[in-house]
Amino acid sequence: MTRTRGPDLSKEFHDYISSQWMFFGRNAYQISEQINKDTILMSKYGKTTPAGVHYHVKQIQQEMENTISEDAMDTYIGEFIRARLGFEQDVIALEEIMADEKSKGFDDMDKELYLKFARTRHEIKLDSFKMLQDSALPLQVKKLKMERAKLRPAIPMPEVEDHGVSK
Repeated sequence: MTRTRGPDLSKEFHDYISSQWMFFGRNAYQISEQINKDTILMSKYGKTTPAGVHYHVKQIQQEMENTISEDAMDTYIGEFIRARLGFEQDVIALEEIMADEKSKGFDDMDKELYLKFARTRHEIKLDSFKMLQDSALPLQVKKLKMERAKLRPAIPMPEVEDHGVSK
């Protein structure tokens, strides 16, 4: 028997999917697998399917189109955050591999491999800093956004239909 989520839990489920999809770049299948494999999430939201998660992703895309339809700054910020998280995850993964290699001891470790990983970690951190320093594009987009706001009347936020309960 399929259990239904109430409106509050459905909203929380929708928000969880939204954050996983937007900020971590996961697709419907990955989100569904993550929920089904995690006992805490599984007991909270119930068993999910990629199709059910895809339904929420489509709603999230529609909500985004209705709220940030021409807003390049918001898109840029979302991509910026996603890229930063990717850099951080890459550094963490490299540090785990390096720690494993280092735990073998100085004589048994592959020193050349360890140095390559250290160099790659350094390059990732430099790329992250370069991304932080490149403020010309966001400032230009912000300036254009302000100019557009002066020329165009404010569009009221559309009401999003809430069907209450999702499976």
